[in-house]
Amino acid sequence: MALLTYALNKEGCLVHVDSVPNGNECGCICPHCERSLCAKNGGHEREHHFAHLGGADCVGGVESALHRMAKEVFQRKKCVRLPAIKEVCNSELLHLDEVNVELRDDSTSLRPDCIGRYGDKIIWIEFKRTHAVDKKKKGKIISKRIDCIEIDLKGCDLTPEKVKDLLLNQKEKLKGFYNSIKRSLNFAGKNLPFFTNTELTKYANKLYNVSMKWEVW
Repeated sequence: MALLTYALNKEGCLVHVDSVPNGNECGCICPHCERSLCAKNGGHEREHHFAHLGGADCVGGVESALHRMAKEVFQRKKCVRLPAIKEVCNSELLHLDEVNVELRDDSTSLRPDCIGRYGDKIIWIEFKRTHAVDKKKKGKIISKRIDCIEIDLKGCDLTPEKVKDLLLNQKEKLKGFYNSIKRSLNFAGKNLPFFTNTELTKYANKLYNVSMKWEVW
C-alpha cells in the first residue's frame, strides 16, 4: 500500500513530509479528508510519511495528493503529450501558453481539472484517478466540440518526477475526446510525393473523419 508522502500545509500548498517538522506539529492536513496529520520523518528504518492523527481511517489521501500534484506539474510544465491516431498521426507533444486549474467553463457549467491555452485555442485535461470522465460530462465535451485529453494516473508514484514522465512520455496513459487539433501526419512511413491518388484519398478520408467526428481518439 502506497504511503502518503505529500500533504497540504497551512497555506494550502502540497509539501513533502521531509520539508516539515516531525510529529503532530507539522501543521499539515490530508488532501482528501482535510483532517490533521502527523509527520513521521524522524526515523531511518521506515519510509517517511504522513499519518492521520488518532489513527483516522482515510483511503483517499494518496489519490487526492497525486491528483493535485498532476495539476500542479502540468500547470508548471505547460506541455502535454497528445494521443496517437492509428495510421494517421503519431503521438506528439503540445506546448501551451497558459494553464488554468479548475476554472469553470460557463458554456458547459463544467469545471475541468485543467484548461490549456495555445494561441486562440484551448484544450481540456482531465486526470483519471478511480473514475473516468462519465458519459454525461463526455457528452457535453463532445457537443461543444472541446478538445479534451484524459490522463490515467493509475500506477503512477507520488513524486513530481514520475508525474512529469507520465505527462510527457507515457502514450499508453492517454485517451482523447474530440480532436480538432491540426497534427503532423504519419502516412505509414511513406513520403508524400510517392503516394498514389488512391492512397492520398484513403488517408485524406481518415484525416477528415478524425477531425470532424466528435468521439474518442
